[in-house]
Amino acid sequence: MNKAAIYSQFDPRETANMWYRLEVPIQGLRNMGFAISHIESRSKTGAKGVGFPFLEADVVWVHHTFDLDLERLRETLEWASTHPWPLAGALPKPNRGLVVYDIDDDMFAFEPGAAGSEDLVISDGEGNPVTQRRRERILSQHLKNIEWADAIVCSTPILADAIKARFPEKRVHVFPNLVTASALRRTEHPKTDRVRILWQGGQNHHRSLDEILPGLRCLGSKYGNLEIVLWGVSADPIAFPDGWTIISPVPFSEFFDKLNSFGHDIALAPLARNVLNQSRSANKFYESAICSKPAACVASRYGAFQVEIEHGVSGMLYSNIDEFVENMSRLIEDRAFREKIADNGRKRCWARLNPDQHIRELAEAVRHWLTPGSG
Repeated sequence: MNKAAIYSQFDPRETANMWYRLEVPIQGLRNMGFAISHIESRSKTGAKGVGFPFLEADVVWVHHTFDLDLERLRETLEWASTHPWPLAGALPKPNRGLVVYDIDDDMFAFEPGAAGSEDLVISDGEGNPVTQRRRERILSQHLKNIEWADAIVCSTPILADAIKARFPEKRVHVFPNLVTASALRRTEHPKTDRVRILWQGGQNHHRSLDEILPGLRCLGSKYGNLEIVLWGVSADPIAFPDGWTIISPVPFSEFFDKLNSFGHDIALAPLARNVLNQSRSANKFYESAICSKPAACVASRYGAFQVEIEHGVSGMLYSNIDEFVENMSRLIEDRAFREKIADNGRKRCWARLNPDQHIRELAEAVRHWLTPGSG
């Protein structure tokens, strides 16, 4: 087939979603022979005549946001496919662009009444909590968007299976978050007797952190050589004992450099058991595993972590607070074991997150979707 043009829509603010879900796959597709066009602002995409890169695209790739309306987007593309171009000698566009909806690891099943939904803390792009009424509107729009999209791209097989169960005819492709950026920066970290423990996350991850705080306090009292770092939370004198290091979030452009600078020994990946988290990516495992100094990951035996981590080999999994403390104690006391777990985790992530393989599979999927009559 001729070179296909892909239009990618993104929010101009630099975020992890923009990196993992747009920049990595679409730049990769360009290297596979696709033509690429970008637009600087999502706000321009709802109106007719927005610009030729958008209207002439064979594929319009959009990432989910709270206010995205794919019905309006498709109406614009339908209009473009039946109207002559305002260019001298141009012919009407025969077909509208294929709409690909990238929903990352966002679980659509957090409607009211679903198990665990009452515990979710959903925040908007500015970090402000979203009201229950707005959550219901977001969910309704999100489900409609899935219906209106021609194909879905998500980051975990768990979410892909959930989508197929609810929308059996929907075309779905799994494209994992390819966490590779920090490996490009080499930072040396000298060995010491200190054991640095790192949790990093954002507003929507705080409930998961609450689950392990009692265990961390216990470990901090037992071992005098621990340095506990919480990155992405606000200082709370009640929740966090003196001596813990509390660090504010940084822009995503600085994230990997910051993460790589910690030289942490253990990466914490707690995951509260609710309907949103069951489909989250195992990013906390990936990101710390590929730092210059890989960290051993201690994660909830839940969701993607129990799929991605082999307990006692590439990481440590726990189901309750007692298992969490037991796993942590073993890693703290046994440096050789801790370093072996970290090294195995790194090898697992490099094998799992092969960019060439996943970009090639994505390109094959897109070409298949563009083939007339394909399912």
